[in-house]
Amino acid sequence: MKSLLAVAGTIISYSVYTRAYPRHGTNYYCGKKIIESEIVERGKSDACLSLSGSPWWVEFPASLDGSKIFGIVDATLFSWPLYWQSVNEVAGHDDIISDDSVGKAGNLRVIIDSTCRLIGVLNRIDNTYQKCIQPLNPNSISTSLELSLRNPIKTYGIDCNGFIFFEEELDGAYDSLHRYFVAGAISDQSKEPNGSLQSHILSEFGNEMIWSWPVQFVMEKKTYESTRKILFRATINRFGNKMGMIYKTEDSWRRCSVISYMDKIQKTAIKKHKTAVDKELLYEDNDFQCGDQIINAITINSHLRAACPRVWALVKSGNMNEYLYPWSLSGLSHNSNLIWYWPIRKPELSNGQELDNSKHQLISLGNKCEFLGVYYLVDDRRTECRKLNKSLLSLELRTKSANLELNPLKRKYINFA
Repeated sequence: MKSLLAVAGTIISYSVYTRAYPRHGTNYYCGKKIIESEIVERGKSDACLSLSGSPWWVEFPASLDGSKIFGIVDATLFSWPLYWQSVNEVAGHDDIISDDSVGKAGNLRVIIDSTCRLIGVLNRIDNTYQKCIQPLNPNSISTSLELSLRNPIKTYGIDCNGFIFFEEELDGAYDSLHRYFVAGAISDQSKEPNGSLQSHILSEFGNEMIWSWPVQFVMEKKTYESTRKILFRATINRFGNKMGMIYKTEDSWRRCSVISYMDKIQKTAIKKHKTAVDKELLYEDNDFQCGDQIINAITINSHLRAACPRVWALVKSGNMNEYLYPWSLSGLSHNSNLIWYWPIRKPELSNGQELDNSKHQLISLGNKCEFLGVYYLVDDRRTECRKLNKSLLSLELRTKSANLELNPLKRKYINFA
């Protein structure tokens, strides 16, 4: 089935930027799932198109506060389901979501910024997000790899031929091995073990004898064929030291590999007129109050950044819009030009706050991407949101940024509380 937002051509061209992370061509580890990089790239493209092609009342694309999980405090991010299982497709228009289309979002989310750059992949677990990691190539880890207190090499788990284990899953096997070690049953002079305890001499362990104990593994789709051919065991050496895991395919035992990664933190100190994602600030003035909700300058700037290239493309093409957004109302103009509207996306997780989905919140802008205001629509009534005196972006972030630049040791994260 074609991708939900796949189209033959688009009216907008985006450049592909190279970031320090994520790394192109490297798979993602999400829990015990391994996600191929090609799938993530397709999800990124779908997420980008969804900013223009999804109605305001659907759940996705959703806005995301990336301050804690990505360290990006001055830009709103956007999430899109990595695997969207569509139930209905719009006849002749499967490149957009319709009001009667229904789908299952699953748990994995691809995250982009307002310029469609890939930020990462998240795994939703209940009402929280867990960041998926990209493993380091074991052959490329060396002393020349840049390390710091902020970016140490971390251990994610163990990869046994595509099956992922976490350290706590090995506790039972290591407890059993420890009992045999204390009893003196594990040594070069001990007799050949039997039962669950086994000994091995493998070249990957320097041809030294190791002892192993089986590790249970619960697969999502457990079949007799898959469990019969693959065995997993935890190992120790004659000194009782943990030596990792081994797995068996056919008649040979192989050493499992440790999954290492670096949890790089995005810079949080903004420049005078740039955000942490290295994009110019299009808006940095007042926050707005729309009913009982506050739309801050960070949200406005990120949505403007998403809307502007699409508005410019429309103006250049003679206002021939192939997507839902941006859109304009007849009879309204600014400097004799059309006024464009762009929806403000809402978060997937409300964090205990009630979100009023009956209100259509949007920003308005002119042909030259000049910001004109924030509004919300209830039925056919357009109400202008009230401008507040302070701006979170221009006041708090600017002050924090100046202080952080003076003292780089305090560059951690900015708390808005």
